[in-house]
Amino acid sequence: MSMRKPHKSTLRALAKRFRAWFLTVPEIEEGFEEDLCCACAIASEALARFLQREGFDAKFVEGAFDPDFEEEANHCWVEVADKWIVDITAKQFDSKLPGVYIVPIDDEDYEVHRTGQYALRTVRKRWPREQTPLGRKLPIPKRLAA
Repeated sequence: MSMRKPHKSTLRALAKRFRAWFLTVPEIEEGFEEDLCCACAIASEALARFLQREGFDAKFVEGAFDPDFEEEANHCWVEVADKWIVDITAKQFDSKLPGVYIVPIDDEDYEVHRTGQYALRTVRKRWPREQTPLGRKLPIPKRLAA
């Protein structure tokens, strides 16, 4: 199976639909603010699965984000085709950022620590339980891709 080309406009449209749906999931809606502060691991794990289902080479990433802060923050996001960072929770760090933040893979604000299953295992072991996708395989509706 060949992977879809990661056009930024297509990724943005899919990520916007995904984020809108994600904010309506009861456990997310009740447990997190609209900026999705502290929900980056849960959101990114589900977004990676969604983009994979849509034919993209997408992977979950754990690392650090530093948008002009004095110290970097632990964070998770999705990398697509070793070309784009797709981050639907970056707004928690800067309210001026859009709900769907897409930048080139080499953006200097992002520092990769781990990727894929290794990243997921690390998050599950080291992060507060309520911030992890521990056993939460959110069922993603098929209609999101329409």
